Amino acid sequence: MLAPYRVTFYEKLLNDPDNEWCLFHGTKKEEDGRPQYNQTVSFKNISFHFSFFKIGPFELYYHSSLNKKVKSFKPEIIVMYGNPGVISNILLMKWAKKQKIKVILWVCSWDSGTLQGLSKRFKRIVSQYYYSKVDAFITYGTHAKTFLINLGIQEEKIRIAFNGIETDNMLINKNKVLNEAKSIRLKYAKYDDLIFIYVGGLIEPKKILELIDQFNFLNRRYSKTKLWIIGDGPLRNIVQLKLEKLANENIKYFGRIINDVDNYFAASDCLVLPGAGGLSLNQAMFWMKPCICSVADGTEEDLIFDGDTGFYFERNNWIDLQNTMERFIKTPAVKRKELGEKGHNLIITQSNVNNMVEIFKEAVKNV
Repeated sequence: MLAPYRVTFYEKLLNDPDNEWCLFHGTKKEEDGRPQYNQTVSFKNISFHFSFFKIGPFELYYHSSLNKKVKSFKPEIIVMYGNPGVISNILLMKWAKKQKIKVILWVCSWDSGTLQGLSKRFKRIVSQYYYSKVDAFITYGTHAKTFLINLGIQEEKIRIAFNGIETDNMLINKNKVLNEAKSIRLKYAKYDDLIFIYVGGLIEPKKILELIDQFNFLNRRYSKTKLWIIGDGPLRNIVQLKLEKLANENIKYFGRIINDVDNYFAASDCLVLPGAGGLSLNQAMFWMKPCICSVADGTEEDLIFDGDTGFYFERNNWIDLQNTMERFIKTPAVKRKELGEKGHNLIITQSNVNNMVEIFKEAVKNV
């Protein structure tokens, strides 16, 4: 799928005078909590429809027309999503190897942690087979690199392109965003309130319902705290019913915001990521906000350093999430500012689109 936050990355990578690129991307018909970009783009792209189904605990995908469309493009190199559950990618990889076409996998290595026993071992065997056929790898971060090395992949085949956000426009519009943020904060909070923010899909792996519960308990002890929720997805109605039942005026749901979401990041004090996710950390850190998270998508290991750029809580330990939010509340303002500044520097120097593009170009050049 072509997501809004990936558009500038593809613009910078694919509008290349030295190489001909084409992005093949799926389209979806149902709301799943992840926004899809539907406007015109400046780079060559071809869309296709995909099917999703489950066999036991495994989620599998099949893109019915993808392989035919890729073959007609006659590529010399294919960069594909590193998920062994995409059946059509496995078939495409087999064809590529027969045609002596180089294959690069872009690997996140996110794991829900739900597979155990035989299912977990079976997934590992399939993953090892899938990855063993690849010429090179680009990973989201050091977590994914370690994951591949533990599967027996040679380290020299792996490059890290830290999963990042587009910072160019954010830097240009910084003062405008900060001014808008002041207005938003005055509208929805008092000057001495502490605002926790969640930005992401309203889907089960994101654990938004658990966050609401823990904030509600915490808010009884700390009345000058607020929780802002931004996003959409299958749990929207459940979230809204829950908020109606709680009737807590310190929890506000804004719906999905895409174009102006930076204003809300800048107006808040701390991002809370209770479950899966990733890029919201980058965006919050750009606006100098400390972050609270657990196991997200692996990229947090390169971004969140406990007590340095944010705080960790134990995965799926919701009491610990509440305690960690309290830890932030008790952190002196000077220290919170220091956390935010260190996080901002990480985004500017490491986890941004420009750095990603350079790594991708190196990988393609040297495969």
